[in-house]
Amino acid sequence: MTETRKSIGAQAAAGAAWSAAGFACLSLCGYAIAVMLARGLGPAAFGVYGVVYSVLLASEQVLRFGIPQAMTKLIGGGLTQDPARLEATGVWLALLVNLGGFAVLWTTAPWLADWLNLENGAFFIRIAILDLPFFGVYRVLTHVMSGRRDFRASGIATCVYGISRAGGIAVLLAMDALSISGALLVNAAASVIGFLVVARLVGRRAFRPTLAEGSHVASTAVPITVADVAIQSLLGIDLWLLSATGASLATGVRGEYVAAMNLARGPNLVAFVLVTVLVPLIARAQSTGQHEAARRLVTGTTRFLVTLVLPACALVAANASELMAVFFGDRYRDGAPLLAILVFAQGFGFTALACLQAIMIGIGRAAVTARRAYVALAAAVALNYALIPPFGAIGAALAAMLAFAVVNVLVGLAIRREIGVLLDVRKDLRAIAVTVVVAAVSWFVPVGHGWVLVEMSVLALAYLAIAWWLGLIDKSDVALLRGKSRAPAVD
Repeated sequence: MTETRKSIGAQAAAGAAWSAAGFACLSLCGYAIAVMLARGLGPAAFGVYGVVYSVLLASEQVLRFGIPQAMTKLIGGGLTQDPARLEATGVWLALLVNLGGFAVLWTTAPWLADWLNLENGAFFIRIAILDLPFFGVYRVLTHVMSGRRDFRASGIATCVYGISRAGGIAVLLAMDALSISGALLVNAAASVIGFLVVARLVGRRAFRPTLAEGSHVASTAVPITVADVAIQSLLGIDLWLLSATGASLATGVRGEYVAAMNLARGPNLVAFVLVTVLVPLIARAQSTGQHEAARRLVTGTTRFLVTLVLPACALVAANASELMAVFFGDRYRDGAPLLAILVFAQGFGFTALACLQAIMIGIGRAAVTARRAYVALAAAVALNYALIPPFGAIGAALAAMLAFAVVNVLVGLAIRREIGVLLDVRKDLRAIAVTVVVAAVSWFVPVGHGWVLVEMSVLALAYLAIAWWLGLIDKSDVALLRGKSRAPAVD
């Protein structure tokens, strides 16, 4: 079988393998960074770092301006006759947008710091945003490679970026020079390194000065951008409002919340991998009339979320106290209830939303996601203001979980209307029942925190065995992952 005749399943498998390698490396490095910073800075300083970094992260995502996803869709879907000019346009648009964002954030940094109750916050925010121009172009270039279906190059660049960040923090820690500003400077330096690596892999053609395809990119990117603003706000609004309205929080609570958020976002690795693969493959399937292949990708994605991601989140929730102690130290153990809630909000909820959004982008309906995301954002703001005053950090976590539940239901219903399928209800209900049983066993069997990862691994394997026995995972799923399904070929 030639490359141009590979099935959608085969392309998904090849793309997922390289994307998984890159984002697994990035995720592991992210955990290592969080652990080093949490232990090295202490809860109070780590809380300040976490709030500043969440502002940077949201800015990075919003200032994508939908351009990376547009590159993946337009190039991957074969929707342009001049890919080289399109790629160059994307690079220069990204640079201009991120420079503009840098200027706005530099100017508004003092106001943001006051609103978020951050001492020296303006200084830290201005250091953090040095990252923006380099990261913005780096992100576009990795999506260009995904659009070309060169997932290998994208995976390599992602690994280099993650290792650079973790290595820099490790050096500061070893030199006893770790600080909030130093950690933020390391992040910016890693973006420069990632940019240089992926620029070499992409080649010179992507840097030819041109905005010739600007209107073409914008028509695809703007609806994605509108959705991204709401989604990234959903991801950070609980922490921001907790910081803004919780001036009377006990010292260290903000740090416990940031630590719980970092641990809860582990399942987001799945979103990074699936989004990279789903957008170009859904776009290609739709543009070539392979509607059955598109439906298979949708049901395969939701089955993966319910059958594999949800049980992982449940095991984390059941062992939240020991996991906080293992990764961050006993000083963070009081953040266990936050982790137990946030793993279903920013862990499962955001992972599911990112995957559903990728499907909507692939079929050209990003604007539908945007409208529903803003409804959920309004609900999130109302819930935070209602729940934080009486319940503090727990209220913020509950607000996040409820808001992500709202947006996933709304977007999921839209996908079902557009494509005709979403869930395999019978299998999903059985998977949820098995998940509850396995999580309950993990909850009622106490282990010292030195053994909690072993217990979780054993129960995860037991869950997989039961799921196979019940037919929740079968040979057709394995065949699809190995690229041996009977999905129609992509020309």
